[in-house]
Amino acid sequence: MYGFYLAGISNLSLWAGNRNQVTPHTIYTSIGITQIMYNDIQSDGILDGVGFDLNNNPMPLAIGVIPLSAETYRATFSLHLLAISDAAENTTSLKANDLQIVAEDLATRPSELFPESAILDINNQAPEINLVQTTQTTYSGTILLPLEIGGFLDAESIDVSVDGVPVGAVDNPQIPEVLIDTTLYPPDGSHVLGITATDILGNTASESFILSFDNTNPVINITSSLVTNTPSITVSGTYSDNLAGVDSIVVDSQAATLNQDGTWSASINIVSGENTVPISVFDFAGNQLSTQATVYLDDINPEISTSNGHSNARFSNGGGSFFTAPLQDDNAATALFITTDRLELSGIPIVRTQLDNNLIPYFAFSVSDLRTTTVPTAFAELQVRIQYEKDGAILDPWHVLPLPASGDEYLVPLASETLSPTWHQATQDELHSIQIEITDPAGNVTVSSFSFRTDFMVPPLDTSAMVVMDVNADTFTATVFADRATLNNLQFVSTVFETITNPVNTAIYIQPQDTANHSVQQTVEQLVREHQVRLITSTEWQIRLMSPLQTCPNENLTEWRNATSIYNWVNGDWQLESVPQSIQGPIELAPNDDLPTAPA
Repeated sequence: MYGFYLAGISNLSLWAGNRNQVTPHTIYTSIGITQIMYNDIQSDGILDGVGFDLNNNPMPLAIGVIPLSAETYRATFSLHLLAISDAAENTTSLKANDLQIVAEDLATRPSELFPESAILDINNQAPEINLVQTTQTTYSGTILLPLEIGGFLDAESIDVSVDGVPVGAVDNPQIPEVLIDTTLYPPDGSHVLGITATDILGNTASESFILSFDNTNPVINITSSLVTNTPSITVSGTYSDNLAGVDSIVVDSQAATLNQDGTWSASINIVSGENTVPISVFDFAGNQLSTQATVYLDDINPEISTSNGHSNARFSNGGGSFFTAPLQDDNAATALFITTDRLELSGIPIVRTQLDNNLIPYFAFSVSDLRTTTVPTAFAELQVRIQYEKDGAILDPWHVLPLPASGDEYLVPLASETLSPTWHQATQDELHSIQIEITDPAGNVTVSSFSFRTDFMVPPLDTSAMVVMDVNADTFTATVFADRATLNNLQFVSTVFETITNPVNTAIYIQPQDTANHSVQQTVEQLVREHQVRLITSTEWQIRLMSPLQTCPNENLTEWRNATSIYNWVNGDWQLESVPQSIQGPIELAPNDDLPTAPA
């Protein structure tokens, strides 16, 4: 038995070395532990884990990280006595079962060597299992999870399972680490890690831990333009991750800014032409997405070409005759001959054949751009804007032209729908200008223009019965405005009575002129006279005299008078009292419907 006692101390020394993560039997040896026990009992006569320092002050005793107590000397030592008896080093015929009674007696026997304390049952001691906590909460790929095995004995074996499926045993229970390939356990999310530890005496403990597996790479999108005309560009977009969350984004060695709304941005420097920018995205589980973006420093302006030619147009000779020739970019020298029944498209498709067949002239151009000397810009990425001016006045401000219905050629018909509803109200001296602006995705801009003058002519009409009314201006000036309703449907005798017939199925614009500078006024469809009113929405103050014998004024409203000011006799003088102002409602319209019915 004495030999087993010594061997038990040796096994305790082995256990102490493992717990202190040093080579067993080097720093913590049987002789060293015995010396600590000697110091313990020499200090105060009992084995209680308390000694004295050089100043004779009490101090706790320990074997490295293992604190000493009466239970250590009795229960822990008793368990190690049983452990060495079941170890391979025991070549005697005595085993743990033969020493069970001796160990229990040693663990529970009262003695003056030990202080009074709780007595542990060595038959119900099992390993304690803890997973070493780290800041990482979600794992990916092959991971190594360190364990802490506590209790009075080390684990002889450690078995591992994931979601109830055995993984295998830990290779070295003395250095307990769990190796798991998370990719073998789909899907991403929570999984149960099961740990079962068994000591040399067969005592078993099991624990389970919830781990989060994320084997999906994060996702990144680029929403910003990848083309610029400056040597720096801010690339931005959105990011997301399946579970762990995105930890960082690195763009061309620059750490991107991550925003809580799932957006990111990074500013980088680029050189002229095409730049390949590497992008790496990392999530908190260790997954990495590596990709790249092609970024362009475009310092080439877009181009506008009229090489396909504009349409033919009729140019005025004066006196109602014309000649036909192709439109040029600048047509200021000779006015275009345009009849007033060809001012609008009225549904005519904007294609060459249809416009040509309907005698509607048009400017035609195409656009192109190069991001580098070899990489073109997609046609749909070029923004084309147009502005129409007449004699320097902007009648239709800048607006984007839609993409052509077919092909890559833009057509600008000379018509009200593409220019202005009043473009035909012009003399031959007024210059029409169509400004064209091309902008590429990098912000480079090219501006061009087309110009022309016009000689508008009314097409031949049937004037065999045209009615011409000579309205005397004095009739209006002599009639006050309030009475001009009496002029409704008033006819004036004229020496010429003719009717007009429209020979074509389109609108015809006629601008009569005379030598007296009189003007033709279009008939108003309907005239409505409206008044603006505000309704009083609060009760106005009223006053009346009342007899001292009356407890309440008479309800006869005729005795009441509206009050705007009230004076009170106070201290021999009249003093003005405050009268609340009435509250007025919002402005309302009160139409008067006693006017003539339409047309009037």
